[in-house]
Amino acid sequence: MAVLGSAVVVFAVLLFGARVLLARRAPVHALWPAAVLDAAARTLALNLGGTVASGGHAPDRPPVAGEASGCHYVIPFTVIDAQ
Repeated sequence: MAVLGSAVVVFAVLLFGARVLLARRAPVHALWPAAVLDAAARTLALNLGGTVASGGHAPDRPPVAGEASGCHYVIPFTVIDAQ
């Protein structure tokens, strides 16, 4: 349900932003296909980006600097593979 909510919010922001920023007014039926595709791509990136970046497993809590967390040692702004 959260994914759907994110997609709807991103779609609305993109549609509103396009209507505000375009020099000439464009009808909604001309803008919605691009807004739907962009909203889907951004929602996918937001929801899968953290999982992909963490190696496929989302941590229960944020790692603490210098703490060994599974297969990585976490240093602020740097992740070093411990293998």
